[in-house]
Amino acid sequence: MPHTQGFWRNHQDPRIWSVMEPALHSFHFLMLMGDIFGNHMVMRKYVGTVFETAFKSTGIDPFEITSPMVTTSISSFHSRFKDVAQICVQSLYGFDTLESPEEISAIVRGALYEENFSFRIHNAEEGTRSDALHHPCIFQVMRTYFAMGKKTPKQAKIVHSFMDAFIPMPPEPVAFALTMIQNTLHRWETGREANIELSAEKYRPYYEGHLDWIKAWGKKHSEEWDAISAELGDAAAAACGYTTKSKKSKGNRKRVLKDDD
Repeated sequence: MPHTQGFWRNHQDPRIWSVMEPALHSFHFLMLMGDIFGNHMVMRKYVGTVFETAFKSTGIDPFEITSPMVTTSISSFHSRFKDVAQICVQSLYGFDTLESPEEISAIVRGALYEENFSFRIHNAEEGTRSDALHHPCIFQVMRTYFAMGKKTPKQAKIVHSFMDAFIPMPPEPVAFALTMIQNTLHRWETGREANIELSAEKYRPYYEGHLDWIKAWGKKHSEEWDAISAELGDAAAAACGYTTKSKKSKGNRKRVLKDDD
């Protein structure tokens, strides 16, 4: 009978978990680079790839990947990013300094429906927004998430092995950061935290909407996109202590959005 991650972690050779843990970190970064709300078969392929690679060099026999293991792996990634967004939103929007749920609700509703958390500057009187994707919460989410990957030398090595794919930052992680920020704001919309499930059914449309407008805006404003994607990539690299191996200068690095994106 196939075993779950918990079984191997709690009842078997501790070497198993020492292989599985970094494999899960690799899976998280594969998700962040690809279809974050992808179907179960796609995610199963990702999980199978990282586990097969991880076990190949150890001499330890791998085990069958079960559906619950795939679900758990996806949930662990979403929960990790969700927790990061929660911390950043509460800090940057000053929830701790507000005295009533009504004040929190007003701030959150403004972020969701007026300010639009995707922009740094909002002029309520003129109804205009500017500095797309420069909102400090986006940067803080990216920095915090990537900084979590340097807690141990083993984790740092895994994160660093993926970092060139995030410098400059692709549109997918940016869209996912916006989706996680949005989920946090939804949970605090009444002024008190509600338990709103981060389901693919509900949040995939939000993610795809963010991704579509980022790509469309990026093609129309290519210089601005080049600048912001480079800044976000550099912020993530600095947060996890990674020095880029790219021979290109910061000013020449671009994340080009192609016509088929």
